[in-house]
Amino acid sequence: MKENDENNIYGELYEMLTPRREIKASADLRRRIADTVDRREAVGRRSIWFKALIPAAAAAAVVVLLLIPTGMSAKELLTSALDAIRNERSVSVELDVRTAPADNFSYIDDGLPFVAHTLQAVHGDSTMIWHADKGWRQACGNGKECWVWLKGGIGWRLDDYDAQVLNYLSIFLTPQKIIEAELEAALLSDGSDYDITHGNGEINLTVRSSAQGDYANPYMLNRSVAGSNNVRRYTFDSKSRTLKRASVSIIRPDGSECEVIRLRSISFAPLDPTRLCNVPSDIPFIDETSSRPQIHGFAGATPTEVAKAVLGAFQSWNTDIIYKVMDSTVGEVLYRTTYQGAKLVSIGEPFTSGPNPQLRFVPYTLTMPDGSVKASTLALYLYDDGSWEVTGGI
Repeated sequence: MKENDENNIYGELYEMLTPRREIKASADLRRRIADTVDRREAVGRRSIWFKALIPAAAAAAVVVLLLIPTGMSAKELLTSALDAIRNERSVSVELDVRTAPADNFSYIDDGLPFVAHTLQAVHGDSTMIWHADKGWRQACGNGKECWVWLKGGIGWRLDDYDAQVLNYLSIFLTPQKIIEAELEAALLSDGSDYDITHGNGEINLTVRSSAQGDYANPYMLNRSVAGSNNVRRYTFDSKSRTLKRASVSIIRPDGSECEVIRLRSISFAPLDPTRLCNVPSDIPFIDETSSRPQIHGFAGATPTEVAKAVLGAFQSWNTDIIYKVMDSTVGEVLYRTTYQGAKLVSIGEPFTSGPNPQLRFVPYTLTMPDGSVKASTLALYLYDDGSWEVTGGI
């Protein structure tokens, strides 16, 4: 991005955060809001589990940010924080997240220990090269496409959209986007509560949000930042306005808080972009770009029928059934050795949970080949044509 263009974009953001009759968002924010709305209309359609901006809604959201009863408005804090790091081209972030080391970057679990994450990015004039590492799962992108892979296992090649892969964590690749990310959350959610406090040479921004989606069945509650009742806290240096600390805590059903994400360190020291997106050559990558045909089958079947057919096929590992709704490479690399010979014991009642009604969850019990019993929940995605794809739970 050229300097003049960048100045124009930040100028628009300053203007957006200034009270006036007509409030304008940056082109990037407008694009991301439109993308988010479009994805919410068909959320979860692909395997990595994220229309026009309405001026009145934008104005209402900015008023929420501006009318905070403190000595400093959110506008003053956020615009000065943005200005403090707007020219930084490299960023390295270390985070601790309560999650499973091999699971999606969006996944959180307050019952698990912290797992170290490292995020790095180099911003060019018009693109960003980035890398994310959480131990058993890594990802990288070059501005055109991205890759996600499991250590010593399998990988996926995707269209480059870091927010889809990293979910909330993507804001740390471009920390100044915390401003736009929080504004976007205000625009697209049921509402967030903002608060600013001062003390000890620091300015603290606190954002409280409710879980987005239907959690009549709480199965997916508190399994992602968007799918949780949470408190997001950001601490800025009162003089330099640079980000010092950040954290996310979920609110448990009993009302207690549990910190699930915390920023351990952030650095803007220069990075070598040629070392960030090096894709391993010793694992198979499945093409999940938009040009790839989607794998789905059993059109017109109920979720119970699909689960019973697929899980029942594990005993003989009937590929004619299993690979109708699962990529064959995924099945062969990740599941066949473990599940071939498993016997289906029972199927429970299907249910929905979270923001996506097209995701159906089916409890099941298997007797594994070694004689042990496994109880889990199969995740199935329902396409518009009535067909299905297995997206998790095995």
